[in-house]
Amino acid sequence: MIIFIGLFMGVQYFYSDKMVLWTTGAQVVSEIEAPHLHGMITRLCALADLPKPQIAIVRTEVLNAFAAGRSPNKAFIAVTTGIRNKLSPAELEAVLAHELSHVKNRDMAVITIASFISTVAFYFVRYSLYFNIGGDRRREGGSIVLVWLVSIAV
Repeated sequence: MIIFIGLFMGVQYFYSDKMVLWTTGAQVVSEIEAPHLHGMITRLCALADLPKPQIAIVRTEVLNAFAAGRSPNKAFIAVTTGIRNKLSPAELEAVLAHELSHVKNRDMAVITIASFISTVAFYFVRYSLYFNIGGDRRREGGSIVLVWLVSIAV
């Protein structure tokens, strides 16, 4: 079980950027397709001393922007068409600067690691019930120890 979870989380870590693009329907755009957006990102990356991430657009009127990827070199910034249409250029630049701060601080890798720990804890608790880890009604078990260990892990 641990090997399966480890493999699954490894795939999640190394392919998280592609998985996010696929699940959100975001399309990576070139400088020709979105010159204004690329210009903003290039300027902000120069100020933040970051490599320029890929830029993607999600075609929805929901106001949203997000960063994804495991490192600054493998990151991308996605914005929705809704946020591009509703915000002024200064407001959009502030949103993009916020998303680049996630890239610079490697927040996406931290979230991936945190999800790994919580997923392992979930499966451990779930399958410990099936495999009778922690005792049963007829004998004293270590159920309280199990709950304590899981609470520390999370």
